[in-house]
Amino acid sequence: MAFVAYLNSQRIRVSDFTWLEWVRFQQSYREQHLEMACGMRGVPKLSHRNQPYFAHLRRVGCDCPADSLAQMELKRHVWKAVRAAGWQVEFEVRGQIDTRHWFVDVLACKAQEQVGFLIQLDSQAPAYYEERAAACRAASVRPVWLVDRSAAETLWPLSAEPLPIFRLHRDQDGERVDLPRQIPPLPLFVFVRGILAGQLYWRQPGWGWRSPNRRESVQPLRPITPVT
Repeated sequence: MAFVAYLNSQRIRVSDFTWLEWVRFQQSYREQHLEMACGMRGVPKLSHRNQPYFAHLRRVGCDCPADSLAQMELKRHVWKAVRAAGWQVEFEVRGQIDTRHWFVDVLACKAQEQVGFLIQLDSQAPAYYEERAAACRAASVRPVWLVDRSAAETLWPLSAEPLPIFRLHRDQDGERVDLPRQIPPLPLFVFVRGILAGQLYWRQPGWGWRSPNRRESVQPLRPITPVT
């Protein structure tokens, strides 16, 4: 499942369509060549909540990971928050710097700044998070990890280096993000907008979160030096 595919070699996104346009596209796409990012043939679908997405026509021969509906919904929520913050936003962006491949689920861009949100719902080894974050930084993309709380229990502490990785959980009000330093969890929408507004900062021994109306003499999240 994905929010991005290629139609006649042209990158397209589900956000390019209105709901009615998507329904019509489902009826007409066979007249053109639709493929997934991996190069396999794709098909436009609707979830049980009538949300559009792209899927493989057949997964035989493809070893790329398949996102769950829950992960797709989180991508959509992050995308909406980035857009509401006034940043340019793209789904599922990938690239390569030298031999390093990088990929983010949602990429936020404004002026020369790029912030990549990476969403992980199943358990991975700590090195997985560090390696993907390092690849993003090499591409001048500031990474922010959002990891399901149940999958993140073995990640603390990750390393001596500051790695922005935050635990997600769901309550009766929706998705929320756990913050450090005994700060109450924030709604995902508020958290994403706060990241883009510079409310996240690093001060030993870890990450902190400043109020939008409060000034502190702390080191903000370090900008990325472009790779030359």
